[in-house]
Amino acid sequence: MYQKNRKGYLVVLSENALISLVLSSLEAYAIEKRGARGKNRKGLETYGSIYGQQILLADGRTLFRVEMAQTDTTARQTTESVTFSEEAISLKRAALAAYWPHLDYLGDFHSHPYATLQEARSCEGYYLSEEDRACLTGNWKQLWKDLRYRLGLLVTVAPMKRARESLSWWDGKALNCLQFNIGNFRLWISAFCVFEDSGKGRYTEDHDEGVELSAPALTGLIGEHSPFGRYKNGAFVLAAA
Repeated sequence: MYQKNRKGYLVVLSENALISLVLSSLEAYAIEKRGARGKNRKGLETYGSIYGQQILLADGRTLFRVEMAQTDTTARQTTESVTFSEEAISLKRAALAAYWPHLDYLGDFHSHPYATLQEARSCEGYYLSEEDRACLTGNWKQLWKDLRYRLGLLVTVAPMKRARESLSWWDGKALNCLQFNIGNFRLWISAFCVFEDSGKGRYTEDHDEGVELSAPALTGLIGEHSPFGRYKNGAFVLAAA
């Protein structure tokens, strides 16, 4: 199950999952969270679980269809990290397996907040940190492997001085990272698939050409994930196998 798929991966976000990822990350960034003794804070990281299906495509790639992203309200948030609750993950995973079995636990998402667009770009904050990768490796056997953790999503948020209309979805980056604007916020969503190497869980690399992230509700239908065929001379002709 955890052998790296050399054919590659396709991660597809539903509109519902996309909206949840955006709203959770923006709220954690822009709205003060009330804390004990008046210690209100904003610019926080957020955390949640993602659910959907895993399918093997005809071209051999692994498809992760992310149907739902659910924020973990018990996570401990700071401006530089977020701590998840194992109990919360297990509870929600069990509830879905019992009553909504079509929503399989796939993994999690979290956010990276930055003060400026320049800061996010300078450190490539739209990719996983060393701490993010160490969390997977260090807790692999005692937690993530038993949960069948297969996919990690990262949402990065940074304000811009002004809203910009012109923007490429990928901006020359690998296809596992989408970027877009919400008002004068710049957001990136990046996908990292999980495999096992020497008994340890690993994420795919930042610029892994074998991972493609698709969000049709955001980008529209761009390109074909497999050959479709063409309508010619009054008849539809399937693409050659």
